[in-house]
Amino acid sequence: KGIPRILRFHDFLSSARHSKDVAIKISLYMSCLEILFSTSASELVHKLSERVAYILAKNPDQRKVIFHTIKRAYGIRSKVVHGDVLESSSKIQAVSKQIDDLLRQLLLEILASEQLEQIFQKPPDALEDYLTDLTLGIYKIS
Repeated sequence: KGIPRILRFHDFLSSARHSKDVAIKISLYMSCLEILFSTSASELVHKLSERVAYILAKNPDQRKVIFHTIKRAYGIRSKVVHGDVLESSSKIQAVSKQIDDLLRQLLLEILASEQLEQIFQKPPDALEDYLTDLTLGIYKIS
């Protein structure tokens, strides 16, 4: 309690990058996204995918790619956490790299924008309202 989202994000990101197990790495990457974007358990995967896509991409085609990449990674995370059989190691490795790249872009976007830094300091209810309005086109990130 009291630790800013961006610092928790950075701690989990650091742990993920030091993990030797790629599936665990993806699980920690997904925790990074939950730390920043989760405001409730309701429709969690959809909201994470949509919110990250909206912040990182300017056009709908790019957003769609990001949206599906995050959903796929979250599927891997769920299998890891629940003990299900995983895909081939090369596919998991590729998803891990894609998510690491997205997280790098996301961190750079946040640190480069005072507006985004302030958004992620909001309490959960205010963050939920803002991110909902953002994805509906009511607000724009400058």
